[in-house]
Amino acid sequence: MAKFSRTVWLSLLALVSPSVLAAQARIPEGQNKTPKEFIEGFYQWYVPLSFKENATTASDAALKLKRQAFSRQLFSLLRQDSTAQAACGELIGLDFDPFLNTQEPSERYEVGPVAKTGETYRADVYRVERGQRSEKPDVTVEAAQRNGRWVFVDFDYPDGQSLVSVLRSPRPKCTVPRASSRK
Repeated sequence: MAKFSRTVWLSLLALVSPSVLAAQARIPEGQNKTPKEFIEGFYQWYVPLSFKENATTASDAALKLKRQAFSRQLFSLLRQDSTAQAACGELIGLDFDPFLNTQEPSERYEVGPVAKTGETYRADVYRVERGQRSEKPDVTVEAAQRNGRWVFVDFDYPDGQSLVSVLRSPRPKCTVPRASSRK
């Protein structure tokens, strides 16, 4: 009887597994994950992107490719900054990577423990260079669940500012508009 039960169980598992795997493949990014898995997954994807030399910044690529990973407010503020910068021939927007808090990224970042603070979850993110984790975090990520999915709501910096506060600050006026490429 034990052999029969094991055989039946394995047969049922073989039938169910493909459908379970297919269902998991359809789960939108940011759902059914812990906050730490969501944050780590983003950084594992994002850090290599930050090293690619493209016409677009890594943060702009993240807005395009991972739109659902950002709260509406954060996405809107980042988009406004990017659009204003694209129209100007001089620097008027962010002059650093907003998710890594640096101009020169490290090859690896490590997400520390996650702590719940009110409705958000916070995790320190540390750069790792030559196998050594930095003593202090480069950035503290704030994530929350919105409509059943994890999203980033802000990135806090060691100097006391946050990405949202930086993006809400008045930006310099553009005095050198970017020349149009249309003719």
